[in-house]
Amino acid sequence: MVAPDTGLGKTFIQLEWARLISKHTLIIAPLSVARQTARDAKKIGIDVRYVRSQDEVTADHQIYITNYEMSAKFDETFFDAVVLDESS
Repeated sequence: MVAPDTGLGKTFIQLEWARLISKHTLIIAPLSVARQTARDAKKIGIDVRYVRSQDEVTADHQIYITNYEMSAKFDETFFDAVVLDESS
């Protein structure tokens, strides 16, 4: 678990971890955070796709992000890793 204080880079830590494990990863975050994380990922050269259901997930891509309200629309058995962002 990574739980540093606000502003210390948790977003970049989770993105880099997902990139390094090279597996299908689903990041689940609040809606505004999900979209911001997808934008921030581009700053460090990581392609994160914002998706709203399993239908938008393809086997040839590794890192996806969605918001908590959409999380029930995914097949958890497809993903090798899940990140819960701001899960409190």
